[in-house]
Amino acid sequence: MFCITTSGAPEQNKHTKLLIIWLLTVTSINAQYGVSFHDSPDDRLSFTPVVPTSVYTPQPLRETNVNPNFTAIKAVANLREVLYQSFTLPKRTLRTFDGNPLDFYGFIKSFNATIREQVTEPASQLEYLIDLCTGKAREAIKHLSIVTPPSLGMNQAMETLHNRFGQKHIVVKAHLDSITDGPSVKLNKNSLDKFVTDLTNCQIVMEAWNFASELNSSQTLKNVFKRLPIPLQRKVVERVDLDADGHFAKFNQLVKFVKESAMRTNSFFGQVLADTEANKKLKQQNTSKSSKVFSVQTIPATFAAEPTIVCPDCSANHPLWKCERFKSKPVQQCWIFVEKQKLCFNCLGSKLTRNIC
Repeated sequence: MFCITTSGAPEQNKHTKLLIIWLLTVTSINAQYGVSFHDSPDDRLSFTPVVPTSVYTPQPLRETNVNPNFTAIKAVANLREVLYQSFTLPKRTLRTFDGNPLDFYGFIKSFNATIREQVTEPASQLEYLIDLCTGKAREAIKHLSIVTPPSLGMNQAMETLHNRFGQKHIVVKAHLDSITDGPSVKLNKNSLDKFVTDLTNCQIVMEAWNFASELNSSQTLKNVFKRLPIPLQRKVVERVDLDADGHFAKFNQLVKFVKESAMRTNSFFGQVLADTEANKKLKQQNTSKSSKVFSVQTIPATFAAEPTIVCPDCSANHPLWKCERFKSKPVQQCWIFVEKQKLCFNCLGSKLTRNIC
């Protein structure tokens, strides 16, 4: 039993452990098959039979022309390929699946290549599958981890995902919805590029599964046409060829037109035009904002705030003729107070109304 301890950076430890695995595997094959492996000067794998010191009795070969050392050579070659990929290729990112039918088949192929071919235990495969699923996909299979044997749970999980998200009619409907439903496409680079991608992906899937007739239906063509910007709709009417009944002859004609429009938008002059239009729109917005800042709004008289009345005697919020303090004074003092404040002797109002009251 070996106990291997490494020190240093994580990447160095990884390389050290891979080299140790290589040496131990070659040593094991050497002992089992009687073959010695070494690197030749031209960097090719070579081998030579090893005859043990004890009496060696070669086993009779079968009638087939199979090299008795083929299994050992293949094992080391596979190991060497794995080590080479570990040293040179970047780490693969595991894809996740949230239940979107558009991503189902890509996720399954990625899972089979990265997990199922590398992990042999069904229980581990099932745990990886549950961990890589999110949202409604995870909810559909998360309880299958308790099923025994684990191989049955794994098969049920794959079947559940396929029935819920991977059946052809579900995927076809999802692709059609991606190109027919949704807001109008804007006449800019990002929006057109995404629409072209959706159209292309839908066309690839539908043609591969012999559903091209769905693309050429009048309803599909109508909905795709309505999502185009108005300027592109006019150009479609002018340029795209029509059949004898006045309809688009093929769906791929419409896709080709949208692709060409996106390419023109992404061209040098298309970008110059887009920048000019963006600057013009920004200038108009700034002008509109500045006009709003300097505009004067007239408030109706019915909603105008009433002026605050302050008593000249007690400074409370009421007119002088309502002031209890003023009314409690003798008449002579009230007369002197009104005269001093230059108020109206008739209404006890402000000095402005003294001469007209």
